[in-house]
Amino acid sequence: MQAAGAGELAGHAARLAAELGANLRSGDMLAIWLPNSPQLLILYLACFQCGIVPMPLNPGLKLPELTQILRHSGARGLITTPQGGVAHARLFTTLVRRVWTVSPMNTLLRDTSDPACGKASGDSSSVSKNASERPVLVLNTSGS
Repeated sequence: MQAAGAGELAGHAARLAAELGANLRSGDMLAIWLPNSPQLLILYLACFQCGIVPMPLNPGLKLPELTQILRHSGARGLITTPQGGVAHARLFTTLVRRVWTVSPMNTLLRDTSDPACGKASGDSSSVSKNASERPVLVLNTSGS
């Protein structure tokens, strides 16, 4: 693992926040289906910078469990590994508006969303627009 200073992490987070902010609105939930990694920390920082609500998901979830969570979460986007995003792109784009994959260098490699499937089943209208009432982080547990 390569060491990175606070300035470098902040730079990665700012670039990622700009890319996410161009596709999602403040208050939107972003499902994150990734293993623990430095990219996960950078994603959290990027989300917090642009007001997007990160929703980390256990990378060990099986597809039926993940589908159920995404269907009911209201998440507007999903970030996953290149393997997961490409293999399940059609399914994911029926559940969330955008699907991205993350590279080890923390650039969003590929938007695997099918433009024809641009409508998500989740509705962010239930998310309060009042900043003091908006969620900052959504965690799913086995009892969720």
